[in-house]
Amino acid sequence: YPSLNTYVQIKVDGTEVFKTTTAKDTFDPVWKECTEFNKENIEQISLTILDEDQERAPIAECTLSLSNLLVEHIGSDSMKLKQLLTPQGELQLEICLTEDKKNWNPGTKRSC
Repeated sequence: YPSLNTYVQIKVDGTEVFKTTTAKDTFDPVWKECTEFNKENIEQISLTILDEDQERAPIAECTLSLSNLLVEHIGSDSMKLKQLLTPQGELQLEICLTEDKKNWNPGTKRSC
């Protein structure tokens, strides 16, 4: 079987805010990437894993309700999650919240 060339597309309330680099030729991809974006009143964060050769058909996906996450992590400005994907798989991620608009740099991609 040929390996996959996958990346993660992140959408906030239906708008794409970030796309990871492509993990080439693997069935066990790892992305260690961070991004920052400024959006108030976020309701949903969607994560979709796609193969760059077949972008129309998601490999796996999940949607997070930010309001539910905030209730589960009251008082915390950082959330580490292991999120199950549909139809299979798991995505580990960390979400950090801040109100610091002075240092905001949209679309910043940096190593974690």
